[in-house]
Amino acid sequence: MARFGVNVPPGLPATTMAEAKAAAEKLKDADGEIVIKSQILAGGRGLGTFTNGFKGGVHVIKASETEKYVEKMLGQTLVTKQSGAEGKP
Repeated sequence: MARFGVNVPPGLPATTMAEAKAAAEKLKDADGEIVIKSQILAGGRGLGTFTNGFKGGVHVIKASETEKYVEKMLGQTLVTKQSGAEGKP
């Protein structure tokens, strides 16, 4: 979308803890904050709950808190209103 002039915030995918930490360091703003999002093929991520009980697939956090959040999200299944009860990995 950026190629067509649409403002797109920077982002990086992460499939490992090391990738997530590196992305957080690269993307943090002047206040040291980042947005961390679970990427699933369903809407409602922000209000979803992971099957491990962790709430929310979208969080604004300090980059220094990346490991604390990623360990609760990475490799887990997120259940949202659009994913159905089985959720999406």
